[in-house]
This record gives sequence, C-alpha cells and structure tokens, in this order.
Amino acid sequence: MSLPLPLQTLTQGHLNSFEQCPRRYQYQYLEQLAAPLDPEFQNRTDWGSQFHLLMQQYLLGLAIAPHLGADPTMTQAIAALVAAVPQLQTHATREAEHRRLLAWSEQLLLVVVYDLLVIERDRAHILDWKTYPKPPNLKQLAHNWQTLLYPFVLVETSDYEPEQVSMTYWFVQTDKTPESWRLDYTTPQHEQVRTRLCNLWTQLQTLTTDDGQRDVVFPAVDAQQHHQACRFCPFQVRCQRAEGENAESRGNAQQVATLPEITLSSM
Repeated sequence: MSLPLPLQTLTQGHLNSFEQCPRRYQYQYLEQLAAPLDPEFQNRTDWGSQFHLLMQQYLLGLAIAPHLGADPTMTQAIAALVAAVPQLQTHATREAEHRRLLAWSEQLLLVVVYDLLVIERDRAHILDWKTYPKPPNLKQLAHNWQTLLYPFVLVETSDYEPEQVSMTYWFVQTDKTPESWRLDYTTPQHEQVRTRLCNLWTQLQTLTTDDGQRDVVFPAVDAQQHHQACRFCPFQVRCQRAEGENAESRGNAQQVATLPEITLSSM
C-alpha cells in the first residue's frame, strides 16, 4: 500500500517543464540538477531580476534612485515602462509582487506571483514585465502556462468572472519603447485550462505514486517529433541526445534566451 504524498507545489515553470518533457521536469525540479549558465545570459538574468526588484520598490512608493547606480539602461528602461503602462497611472488598487495560492487537491497547491495586479470593482488586470524582446510567435506565448495559469488562479480565488480578467505582458528593452501583448480571458479558455491541469496532474500522479516507487525515470519527449526541445535542453548530454562535444553548454544558453527571466519569487 502506497503512502500519501506530501503536498506538492506547482508553478507555471513546473507545468511548462513537465508538459514539454517529463524527464526534463524530473531533472530540473525533482533532482534539482542544473548546468552552469553562459556568463552573457547570467548577466541578462541578473539584470532582469534587478529590474523586477526596482519596479516592485517603485510600485510600493519607495525611492529607487539610490539603487540605480551607474546603469543608465536601467534608468531608461524603468522610465520608459512607467510612461507606457496606463495602469501605472490609475488610482485603482494595485498590488506588486502579489502571490496567490490555489489548493487544487489535498496533494497539490498551485502558486502564482503577479508582477502587478490592478483591482477594480468590475475588472482585474494582471501585468507582467519581461526583459527580453517581444517574441515573434505569439501563438506559442498564448499557450504558455504562465499565460494560462495566472488568470485561471485569479478567477478561482476571487469573485471575478473570466471575462472580467485580462493579462498583459510588457516587453522592456533598453533601446526601444516597451511593447505589449494582451490576453482577454474567457470562460471557454478557463475550462480548457481546467482540463489541461487535470490531465497533467493525473500524469504526474501516475509517475510518482505507484507503490512509493519515486526513483522511476520519467519518460522523455520524442526526439524525432520535438527536435528543437531536445536541441536546446540543458540536460541533453545526461539524456544522451547531445549533438556535439559542447552541446550541453550551447543548448543551455540558447534555452535560457527563450524563457522568461527568473522572477523575484523564483517562479
């Protein structure tokens, strides 16, 4: 007889990783393996984290000038975003780095952290800062788990209907005016997200609760059908799918370039 698993916490990062490749999820989150980052991409990640921190302080009404240092690009990026985002000028309730939890079952807790949540009487706006260029494939972004999970959790933990919720990504670049992409949430989308969550949670339970056999190797994505996923995966050497001597480091760096930066809450 298998023992009940402790409460699991899943974020959009967990869901994206598991849906893309269960074995990658196992390496990344269960075994907590990681390949070293290329210095260039580490610098970009650090810059993005600092940007999020300063925006949080700005939204809390704290002085940020002493923390800008000698980085004119940071000053320019923050000023450009503040000027571009209408919700930063509103008198509605605003909550920066707002964390929400949704108990999906006795074993699963879903966690989201909004860069900014703007709350109005009949509407709610989720805003997220991205410190990389607007992606060319917006259809792919629309199916990303961050885009799906953030409004889903808000609807499930509030009195808002799906049609009263929207989410906007703001893409911040140091040399351009910020660009945005907005999702207006709907009831059909909400039910589709519920179905996808049920399916993924069922798959994950199947892999982790069979008579306590927790050390089973999770299945890998089909390399023939998902060649790019394997090519840019930081674990391709461990999974014996490397294409060359330095494939792991190249794949890791390129993969980091395609993913959202690490947020203040390590989501």
